[in-house]
Amino acid sequence: MLIDTNLFLEVQLNQEKVQKASEILEAVSKNIIQAYITDFTIDSIAIIMEHYNKSPAEIKRFLVSLLAYEGLDFYQLSIFDKIKATEHMSSLQLDFDDACMYQAMQVLKITTIASFDTDFDKIPNIKRLVSLP
Repeated sequence: MLIDTNLFLEVQLNQEKVQKASEILEAVSKNIIQAYITDFTIDSIAIIMEHYNKSPAEIKRFLVSLLAYEGLDFYQLSIFDKIKATEHMSSLQLDFDDACMYQAMQVLKITTIASFDTDFDKIPNIKRLVSLP
């Protein structure tokens, strides 16, 4: 499973879906669920946290917390991945962020994404997880 930016942001910004996001992230933290996060997602979260006036210490706390997730692996998008993502933008009508997530899923050969973004629903053979069963 790949974890989208919005799950972490729900928790970091204490937004409307914080409970559902927390449940999924807790399962990853305890290695009940195996998941990936991309470097692009991590950078996006840090930038958005800064936009919401989170302090450098809060951003650092978030970044350090990722290391404690027992079921979380990291995927670094290559320039090739980003170029390929622009093709997904055209073929699947996705924005760059979502196209990068889809490209990472293709490389990692995974078909599930934890996300509140309904744009993933229009992609064939992709399952979007929004809460634990």
